[in-house]
Amino acid sequence: MPSQPKPNLIPRMFRLTVRAGLLLIAGCSTMRTEEGYKERLNLWVDKPLDKLIDEFGYPSKKHKSPDGNIVYEYESQSTLIHGINQPSNTTSVYSTRIIVNDYVCKTWFELKEQKIIKVSYKGNDCKAEPL
Repeated sequence: MPSQPKPNLIPRMFRLTVRAGLLLIAGCSTMRTEEGYKERLNLWVDKPLDKLIDEFGYPSKKHKSPDGNIVYEYESQSTLIHGINQPSNTTSVYSTRIIVNDYVCKTWFELKEQKIIKVSYKGNDCKAEPL
């Protein structure tokens, strides 16, 4: 009985890899960036306080600036825990390495006469899709 030729998996794997790469590139076009966050945040300058509260709710904290203006502070925090399976150096057994990433973003809106006059932010998760 003649043996049947084995299918060539390389072209198929190559096509799958190229498709996955194209999907990844397409997904990157709408990535959240710090620049996108800054653009969106700057849209709030000159907006009234009631619009801010309608959109974000009440602030995490409220401060008074050195020049007497009110500053509303909003803070978001999240933690991402994930594991990576990796081969051991000495055996063929895989081990899991746990990775913990903490994300935080603090945003400040400075108000004068119930209007936003200044915005600022700090943190590793202050990101949004660009406009």
